[in-house]
Amino acid sequence: MGHPHRKVHLPAPEIGSLALVDIVRYTVLAYGKEESVELSGADLALAVVVTGQATVLAYLHSPRLKALVYALPLPFTAATLTLGNAPDATHICGLAALLLYIWLARFLYVHLHLPVVGAVALSALAYLVAGWLVGRSVPPGDMAFAATAAPLLCFAVLLLICLPPREEPGYRTSLPPWVKLPLTTGIVLLLLATKQVLRGFVATFPYVGVFAVYEARHSLWTLARQMPVFIVAAVPMMTLIRLTTPRLGLPGALTAGWVAFLFVLSALYHTRLVRTPRNDASEVPSKAQERKVGDDA
Repeated sequence: MGHPHRKVHLPAPEIGSLALVDIVRYTVLAYGKEESVELSGADLALAVVVTGQATVLAYLHSPRLKALVYALPLPFTAATLTLGNAPDATHICGLAALLLYIWLARFLYVHLHLPVVGAVALSALAYLVAGWLVGRSVPPGDMAFAATAAPLLCFAVLLLICLPPREEPGYRTSLPPWVKLPLTTGIVLLLLATKQVLRGFVATFPYVGVFAVYEARHSLWTLARQMPVFIVAAVPMMTLIRLTTPRLGLPGALTAGWVAFLFVLSALYHTRLVRTPRNDASEVPSKAQERKVGDDA
């Protein structure tokens, strides 16, 4: 969909050893695009939203607050406005791929002991592949939306029931904001290259998740367990947006969707499914707690 915004051309940079950036770049090139990434004003607005959310998350110490900030659908809102379309079945499939991303990243880092950057890169690549394959085959109609939304919602509730909360150590980045902010902004702009291959999946791509896994690497159980919480609140949000867009327009429908999201999220936080037990002697420490990771940026 075209945008009446001024275009900004960013040449694909040479980053060297930053694996995630290389994956994004060569995925776009393999798809047949040029070696330059074209970003509109709306894309830059999305970059501002993602950068702000990721930066705030980096300076929070509490794992529960990190997880809460991570689950706010600010990038989804900005990306949906950029696309100009109501959610369809590809958005629901994107939520499922997002669940895959966060749990795969935790598995690779905690259980296979990969470096956290490598775990993030491989998990983001898995999301890219899923988006590229599934995004082309999912039909856009109401039946497809319902057929994907209902099972995913039930599965997310089941995960919340089966996966208990844990107490995990907190972490706050040691980098000063004037270093962290430009670094985060640069990586976000590079990640926006994925919009060329993700199509409908762009609204749920883990832009913030790329940073969240790194910043919450000492508490990845808490972060990963937040994804079912997010899905339980996001599915009603997307459903309401889809139903109300013809009457309210996309901005009005997004506002109604946010009301639904916050209502469900608040209700979940008042249940035992989300509240983290304190000082529970029976709680078994996670492997992430037992691992000693350097206190780097």
